Amino acid sequence: MRFDPIDRTALTTTLVNHLSTALQTGVLVGRGFAPPRGGWANGQPGVGSFQPYTVVRTSRAVTPAPGEPVRIGAALSSWLCSYRLNCFGAMESQAEDTAVQVANAATDLSGPLTLGGVQWTLQQVLLNALGDVIPNNSTDPPYWQTSVDVSLHLSRAQPR
Repeated sequence: MRFDPIDRTALTTTLVNHLSTALQTGVLVGRGFAPPRGGWANGQPGVGSFQPYTVVRTSRAVTPAPGEPVRIGAALSSWLCSYRLNCFGAMESQAEDTAVQVANAATDLSGPLTLGGVQWTLQQVLLNALGDVIPNNSTDPPYWQTSVDVSLHLSRAQPR
């Protein structure tokens, strides 16, 4: 089998752009780290309002996607690419509400997607888990965080 990976960078960019557009009225999106305006105003804990945000982090990508056959000698034709979307809020309820908004936005992603010049069909967006809502006590007052685990099931579009 030829190893011909999906363009994961382009896929992550597509997901981040989609979330940024879908969540533009209330939740900021960062890629790998907190967005500059996320969290407490002026970076001072407890001063001003808290801007909820999510941080997109890549997780495992497996091929072929579960349940699909291995095609000997062919380019890899399906992937299951996973992401952890870490969500932050000033209070437990705000972190939880942020996670729900982020999960809904992620599951609204649709295709087809062109990644690195290759056309992919987005078969489905799987919501795998909602994490524990826990305080981050590194600041006073603390802020709260949780996570949303999603996987994107993609298959290489068949040429016409």
